Amino acid sequence: MKQKRQQRMVLLICCIAVGLTLISLSIILLVSRTDSAKDTDAEIQTELNPTERPTPPSSAPEQRIGSGVTVSGVSVAGLTREEAVELLQSQISNPYADKEVVIHVDGEALHLTGETAGARWDVEKAVSTALRGAEGDISLELTMDSDRVMAELRAFFEPLGGVYIPSGYWVEGEMPDIEQLAEPCQTLVFNTGCPGYLIDLQDICERVLASFQDESNQIIMDSLGERKEPQALNLDQIFNQVSILPVNPRVDPKSLQVIPGQKGYGFDREKAASLLESAGAGDTLRLQMEYLEPTVSEEDAWFQDTLGYCKTEYTDDENRNENLRLACSKLNGLILQPGETLSYNDLLGKRTTEAGYKPAPAYSGTELVDEVGGGICQVSSTLYLSSLFAELHIVERRNHGYPASYIPLGLDATVNWGTTDLKIRNDYDLPVKILAEASDGYVKVRIMGVERRDYYVKMEYRVDDHPDYAAAFLCRYDRETDEQIYRVLDHTSIYLEDVWCNPGYAESATDDP
Repeated sequence: MKQKRQQRMVLLICCIAVGLTLISLSIILLVSRTDSAKDTDAEIQTELNPTERPTPPSSAPEQRIGSGVTVSGVSVAGLTREEAVELLQSQISNPYADKEVVIHVDGEALHLTGETAGARWDVEKAVSTALRGAEGDISLELTMDSDRVMAELRAFFEPLGGVYIPSGYWVEGEMPDIEQLAEPCQTLVFNTGCPGYLIDLQDICERVLASFQDESNQIIMDSLGERKEPQALNLDQIFNQVSILPVNPRVDPKSLQVIPGQKGYGFDREKAASLLESAGAGDTLRLQMEYLEPTVSEEDAWFQDTLGYCKTEYTDDENRNENLRLACSKLNGLILQPGETLSYNDLLGKRTTEAGYKPAPAYSGTELVDEVGGGICQVSSTLYLSSLFAELHIVERRNHGYPASYIPLGLDATVNWGTTDLKIRNDYDLPVKILAEASDGYVKVRIMGVERRDYYVKMEYRVDDHPDYAAAFLCRYDRETDEQIYRVLDHTSIYLEDVWCNPGYAESATDDP
């Protein structure tokens, strides 16, 4: 009996367990179906809900003329611009097509019909007035094709001597981004102008329009007026007005670092000059503008400042001038490194005809004689004074026996192969470059480098108590105030005869003659 009761108990527990399992499975299945249904509903909702999708913007309705508006009695209310113009052109006739205006000058006449001049009612302007909100009746105004009339006038005046057109220029296109070097560049347009009579074509056009309007069909011109020639275009002036100059690289005088340059923007003046040279009267020429490279490389950035510059005038002795040019060519472009010494004699070499030197007047002791290489002392003297302005160190220098006419007293430097030399040393901690040339009647020597001085130099020359020597004083002047801040005797020059001069100053030139 007890055993049967236990069996029934086990059976009951099993039934309960199976029931709970079935209930759990039912719940899981129900939840799964519910989630699936929700997802499906969401998808259906997404498909059916138009607010979830972007709506393309609708174009604005075309503007229409307000109610009650007429043009010369023709109703244009509710019409668009195109509709109103078409209606007016079909409803309103052109009363000026067959009318004529005659222009008289110097026995000649130009007949202009309304059709030729394009004289007509300006329906487009009237419609624009209506679209801006005008009310009531809008009157029509007379207009004409000014370009067509201008062309007729030019053709009429051409056999009579033509119409004067001044030369000019303009730029087409938008300015590019210079910093980004953006393309495309603009186009520079030149017009060479035309010779002719100074006739005011715009005034004649206005008179023609007025004549059509008031039906006074005769225009009398007293004469053709003044005759003029167009001026030649000044390319340098145009370049300065339309260009942005490039910025050359420079050396910071404190940090001694090279500051990179920047490109500029302008046009090629040689190309422009070539175009204008081959152009005729009234031609229109186009030239593409371009980016301009700096004129100085970063390697040459160390030689942009003029430390000293001297120029001396020479004569018309061609042999002597050839010697000057030869000496300058050997000096030109020479770079003196820090601590390096220039020997003028070593640089030029022995003066011989084989080396290219020619016989020319030169001092031999106290006499002036023809000597191969005569005249090169003018180059050495010009170099010497330029070096004084640059404050290079003069290692060796000697003056002539007699004062030289081309340079201030006591500031000359003579040379002679094997005996007398000019030696100059660069005591700066930066290199310097010598530029030299003989041209346009002058020997010109320039010392280039990085200017770090806040003063400039003048050389004072004078004859004091002793009659056969000249004294030279080195003087410094503040760049901002021009006040003298330093003065010291630099050297004296002894000559072979008594000399005299008015005291004066020699200073570094800034511009070529």
